[in-house]
Amino acid sequence: MQPGQIDSGAIAFLSHGDVTHAGFERANGKVHELSPPDAHDRDLTDAERPSVHAFRLDGITDQMASQLERLFDLNIAAGIKYSYFDLLRYEFNIAQDGDQQSYCSRYVMHCLALCRCPLPLLRCTQDQVTPWDLWRSTRLIEEPL
Repeated sequence: MQPGQIDSGAIAFLSHGDVTHAGFERANGKVHELSPPDAHDRDLTDAERPSVHAFRLDGITDQMASQLERLFDLNIAAGIKYSYFDLLRYEFNIAQDGDQQSYCSRYVMHCLALCRCPLPLLRCTQDQVTPWDLWRSTRLIEEPL
């Protein structure tokens, strides 16, 4: 659950788990995420640290990591928006409608796929993945934050 995020409870309810957010740790130590209002980088707050878990994706190469770093910069510049409407599309199993808006876990899977990284989940489509689904992946190896 994200401390201070009023929508965390709703996301936990919709995804049937208590993991409510997904993002990336950048090489510079910042968090890259898609959360309201858009894709951005930020520092973790002290209040968040006890709730955050960091993972390494098994099979990711240095080249893939470099491609992700470049993609993050491009996505910030492109102004990718967070979409509550896309969360409702997920809940009602309606196809997503593009790449200029999304929600956090869909964004994670989409970025990984664009950079041809191994996907942490094989049975979930990019449009039907929740933070809880990612949390349960055996391809994610927990590391100290």
